[in-house]
Amino acid sequence: MALIGFNFTKINVEKKKPIKGGIKIINNINFTDIKEAKVNFIDKKTALNVEFVFTCKFEPGFGLIELKGNAIELLEDAATKEALAKWKKDKKLPSAIAQKILNSLLNKCYVESLILSNSMNLPSPVPLPKIKTAVRKAKPKK
Repeated sequence: MALIGFNFTKINVEKKKPIKGGIKIINNINFTDIKEAKVNFIDKKTALNVEFVFTCKFEPGFGLIELKGNAIELLEDAATKEALAKWKKDKKLPSAIAQKILNSLLNKCYVESLILSNSMNLPSPVPLPKIKTAVRKAKPKK
């Protein structure tokens, strides 16, 4: 499996009101449609065109980031057929395929949402590392 294509088709960012007090950040990603994608450059492999929507809500009502797009995931023919059949039947993917695709999408979406949140003066949608300095006590000289 390999991600061979990715793009955003819609980017929406809103800051609805100044942030005061506590904030809850809710991130979510969903597949909206999955179709077979034709790839002519590799034998015995096919691909999935995965359409998705990523949302980051800053609650209560402070703001929203919404990213829509699609990704092309290269798979073996059997895996593509299995994924398309499962999607057609119950709008889900086999867990191994879904996990790989979701991790790839989240990497791209989190980076973009981090940039957008910074531009709009919204809090980071993902926890960033923080440095804590410790005050060292001097050891008494003997």
